[in-house]
Amino acid sequence: MTLMIRKVTVFVLFFVALFAASAPADENKALTIIYTGNINGKLMPTQMCGGVHAGGFSRRAKMLEDIKETNKNVLMVDSGGLFAVPARQDQELRARQAFEIYDFLGLDALNLGQREFYFGAQYLADASQKVSFSFISSNIKSETPQTWLKPYVIKEIGGFRAAIVGVLPENSFDFYVDPEKVKGFTIISAQDALKELVPQLKEKSDIIVLLSQFDMEETAALVNGVPGINLAVTTSDQSINEAPLEQDKVIVPTGVKGQFFLSVNVTKEDGKLVIRQNDPVALDKADQHNVMVDQMIADSNRENMQAIRAQKKQEASAVKATVPVYNSVEEFNQKIKEQRQDLIKQSGEPEGEEIKAKLKYNGQEIPAKITVIHKKDQTTKTDDTSASEQPADGSEKPADAPATEGDLK
Repeated sequence: MTLMIRKVTVFVLFFVALFAASAPADENKALTIIYTGNINGKLMPTQMCGGVHAGGFSRRAKMLEDIKETNKNVLMVDSGGLFAVPARQDQELRARQAFEIYDFLGLDALNLGQREFYFGAQYLADASQKVSFSFISSNIKSETPQTWLKPYVIKEIGGFRAAIVGVLPENSFDFYVDPEKVKGFTIISAQDALKELVPQLKEKSDIIVLLSQFDMEETAALVNGVPGINLAVTTSDQSINEAPLEQDKVIVPTGVKGQFFLSVNVTKEDGKLVIRQNDPVALDKADQHNVMVDQMIADSNRENMQAIRAQKKQEASAVKATVPVYNSVEEFNQKIKEQRQDLIKQSGEPEGEEIKAKLKYNGQEIPAKITVIHKKDQTTKTDDTSASEQPADGSEKPADAPATEGDLK
């Protein structure tokens, strides 16, 4: 009798264990997707409406650190637009700094947009060797295989297999991008690329995430036109309600400059995928920062300043090297005389004619009118030199006046 009870008990426990391992398994899946985009090179807090400063990688790192203390199932993606327009000398260094911090934060995938190509494809290829996250683009094609550029990536986190794809507009290389630096790369139709790729990924994944460089309306058209995309992250600050979507599809905008911490939660309920957008959290607390990221930014800023100073010093030296140096007043006056004679010979004008010329004086070119006199060393300049023809340094000395010792300092 005891043996029979034990057998029944074992059977019941086995049945319960089997049921628990199968039926509710999907219900226990949970994934938090943290997304950014259009950072535009703003690694430090920037001013919002009302004068409050928000954003910055240090504050984002602190928020991420707090979340990961209780939630390990986190996927972090960026939809592109990470770099600033390279108008300043230090932007390439700042781009490298952004990659290093993102790698420290644990970014999983970066969609390549127009801004990522400001410094060229080779720059990205080299950078990919130094970071652990993936560079993705589903509609950039290369004439030769590029192992660093991936059409998609699949990450398994929290029981979910998340497939990540990314697209950018076909004209992205037409502005601010040096054609020579993207030679051999072309951008094809985003919709055509996704229609070919997404059906293949549906069998390999539980959720397909699209990182888009298109605006809200265009991204909605892509999501509606390509069955299988569950979540789209668009580099837009438009309201989510402005995009008409089909059922069970979600689009979330990133805003600009990383001023908010944005995320969605993904679960399975009754066998159905459920995506819930969390409320945006403004990164506006001055005491919210990560010490390690602070140090990385400080070190990089110091390196940036050193590079800028070195470049300015080099440019100043180059300018100084172009200014002629004379050993005496006599040598200077002789050089001016030779310039006049050379200009007369080159002009071929007859006696008494005027020629327009530029004489070099104190390293500057001075507009002048010279009257041609075919007598040795007797060429003179007319008296109607206007104020605009005076030296650019503000002095009143005519172009053909003999130099003094002060002119050579």
